[in-house]
Amino acid sequence: MKLHSFFTFRTVKFINGRQLDQNPNNRESPSPVTRAVFNWRFPGISTRLFCKESTHKAAIRWIFNCKLSFKIHDYLSGLGPYQFRIECLRAGLARSFNNLSSHNPLVAARSTYFLSNSRHFILHECFKSNYWTSFKTANQLKKVTWKTHMNREFIRCHQSSSQSSAMIGYYLPTIDNSRASPMFHLSSSQFYLTLKWRTNRCLPYRYCTCSALINRSHIVCVLASTPAYNAILSSSRFKTKLTYMLSLPNARHFNPLDHLLNIGDHLTFLDLFYRLKTALDAS
Repeated sequence: MKLHSFFTFRTVKFINGRQLDQNPNNRESPSPVTRAVFNWRFPGISTRLFCKESTHKAAIRWIFNCKLSFKIHDYLSGLGPYQFRIECLRAGLARSFNNLSSHNPLVAARSTYFLSNSRHFILHECFKSNYWTSFKTANQLKKVTWKTHMNREFIRCHQSSSQSSAMIGYYLPTIDNSRASPMFHLSSSQFYLTLKWRTNRCLPYRYCTCSALINRSHIVCVLASTPAYNAILSSSRFKTKLTYMLSLPNARHFNPLDHLLNIGDHLTFLDLFYRLKTALDAS
């Protein structure tokens, strides 16, 4: 994208629905980034040119091949919620603009745009972002890469969502090169089984051996005598994660099967799950 033409007067005018040139060949359509910046500048204005959250949800449904998307899908995919993605976009834009050469015309024009009260001037908004500000603050304490910092923002976003959703809370993403769940490396059948477990759609309307409807709190009723289950239950790593889960308001039924998925041990998860299913089928 050419920065010198990024904020042309004609483009910004077009965003506001004004047509400056009657010749269709000379009309300029706004870029997605320009639309988003204008939305940040005037969040109360509704226009069909703004980025659509429905597009994000459609992409999530395509990734998981499902008709309905849940918030947990945002984190399992590694993309994060729609608002998080928009904030990342804005942070990247602010980072690029703040790293421009002092001789760049956009830097010189910033002061002029800042003094104007016109709604058409949005250049100064491109230099600002909460994520960019937190990145600079973090670098004053310890050098971190931009990618690592954005992964940390992803974790913070997840922690915030975990306060209101147990389904999200049971999933613990890690800071690595890919925020996506390791479940994407599984075969198709294993992938969808794991996804059903993550979205609480495994073993629907099934009864535990104690005659209650099966849920996470009743897994121990069936697997209590399984050595692999007890080994995980007594491990210090699981106990540490369980202590964190107990601090969340809605995630108190965290169990070894959730832990196995979080650490990427899908083979043991599948083994225990099939043991669970077999026991329930026989009861």
